[in-house]
Amino acid sequence: MIQIEPARVIALTYAGMRRKRYELVALFPVAPVPSLVAPTVAPKSTTHLVQIDFILPDGTASAVLLRAHKSNYDTIVRALSEITGIAEQTQPSPEAGKQD
Repeated sequence: MIQIEPARVIALTYAGMRRKRYELVALFPVAPVPSLVAPTVAPKSTTHLVQIDFILPDGTASAVLLRAHKSNYDTIVRALSEITGIAEQTQPSPEAGKQD
């Protein structure tokens, strides 16, 4: 278990990392006939990350990265912001596989 004193927190950062999911789909799923398998791109999924930056008792900077569920990441960020008195920063979400 890790305990961080709210007074030692110096930054809260949220980032939603979007990525494509690749899946294999059977084109002809009939038992006696060998199935052809093709890769498909499923809908994008988002990984919700919350970073807590803080100072250790000896003065060293440190951080913890939390992976949150899509149903409660905003509640976690709001609660941390209220407890620490620090407004959260949101980082832009680079999309994986995006080509310019």
